[in-house]
Amino acid sequence: MGNGLTEYQKGKGFESDDQEMEAWYAQLGYELYTEFAAIPAIQPYAAYESWDKDLDHELVYRYLETGISLKTSPYSLIRLAYKSHIDKPDSADQEPDMYLLRLQFTM
Repeated sequence: MGNGLTEYQKGKGFESDDQEMEAWYAQLGYELYTEFAAIPAIQPYAAYESWDKDLDHELVYRYLETGISLKTSPYSLIRLAYKSHIDKPDSADQEPDMYLLRLQFTM
């Protein structure tokens, strides 16, 4: 058996006299329990990010990330992922796709 995972965040970034930023992030995933003591659960997931770095000029960057989290304890996990830059302003350089390795700890 497993549990569904969802997350949504929206935030306002920096603000100055002539620039304002806004970003949001959504993630969907599922937690599958295993029989292994070292990795009690596996969490496949997909995430979408949108960053508008200047609301007045529509400098929107969009990313898609897919990956898997290996839960190593109730308080830690290892996340392996692929992140792709799927949209950018016409004036911006293309960012390369990334392979990510994250270690996450909670208390």
